[in-house]
Amino acid sequence: RGMTQGEVNSQLVDMIKTHQIMSDQKASAVAILNDIMRNRGTNPVFPTLNQDMVQKRGMTQEEEVNIMVQALQREVLLTHAHILLYSLEAKAAQEDWHKWGLKVKKAVMMMKRLKNELEALDRNTGSRPGSTVEGNLHNQAEMQKIKDLNQVRTEMKLYQDKMDQAKMQLQKRQNDQKNLQMWCNRVEITVNDLKPANKYSDITIPGGMESGSNKSLAVAKDRFYKELNSQFYSDKDDKYVFERIAQKVRDLERRMSIRYLVHAQLENLMLSMLCNDPGMLIMHRVVKPFLQERLECAAEKSRMLEAKAAEDALLQIMDADEQARKKKEADKEKNKERKREKKEAERRQKELEDAERQAQNLREAAQRAEAEAD
Repeated sequence: RGMTQGEVNSQLVDMIKTHQIMSDQKASAVAILNDIMRNRGTNPVFPTLNQDMVQKRGMTQEEEVNIMVQALQREVLLTHAHILLYSLEAKAAQEDWHKWGLKVKKAVMMMKRLKNELEALDRNTGSRPGSTVEGNLHNQAEMQKIKDLNQVRTEMKLYQDKMDQAKMQLQKRQNDQKNLQMWCNRVEITVNDLKPANKYSDITIPGGMESGSNKSLAVAKDRFYKELNSQFYSDKDDKYVFERIAQKVRDLERRMSIRYLVHAQLENLMLSMLCNDPGMLIMHRVVKPFLQERLECAAEKSRMLEAKAAEDALLQIMDADEQARKKKEADKEKNKERKREKKEAERRQKELEDAERQAQNLREAAQRAEAEAD
């Protein structure tokens, strides 16, 4: 159909933005699918770890912690997959809510128009003859308006119900994302508590005291067995979320292919308008602002990545310093213990020498007494 320059500009910009959003969603979904496949290849069998299994197999602390970390990392991955799935479903629910909202608005406008037409027919009721052909046509028109009004009212109620369902689905998925994010944070905290456990597992504090790292490790293991382990995703959940995300990817590809055809037509139309645009209105008002927005988004992503890298580097330095401090304190305690043991050995050796000297003196005194007696 014939489209104005403004309509082409608006639809093309909206379609480009929507296409970019869908491309980002597809890239995120494909990345999480690859991570799940990679995790399956690394850990083909998901171990259900419990304390009885640890004691029965005679696992060392390092083996136990390694299995815990693998299970927790798998849980983090599957939780991120569910969050992504719920975000895609929330986006679809938001689109449905917007679509049914537009239908409700159109139905309201249609009802207003039909009510006005019906009121106009009612105002003419007194002037129309009751038994003439014109009166019969008037009655038929009025009945048709009432029928159309009832049909529009029924459709509006249906649209409103669909709109309410989409809104409830949107709110539900948003709440699900928040709850899963909280769960994921708890799991990640436990992973961070368990990861440095094996670095200095050979360091012991003398005197029966327990180090701070051992205490945090004990708390993390207790949290793993009592709070987290029973709520982990199963292999069935793994397959379910994988298939759902794969289906979402196929739906995105299908929608993108359809939009690509329309996008190509609008782009050709826009290019033809650019050739006949002496004032460069489209270039300055549409193309340049859109390109500027994309550049700003890319710059913001780059700044966020640089800030994240700097933060990670700082955390690594702080972690290395903390580990070095703990190791230094443990070495210091070891040296103190060795010095105490050395002093204790010297004291015992001195006591032994004194006892031997006293025994020798006693023997000599006894010999002198015997000699004097003789």
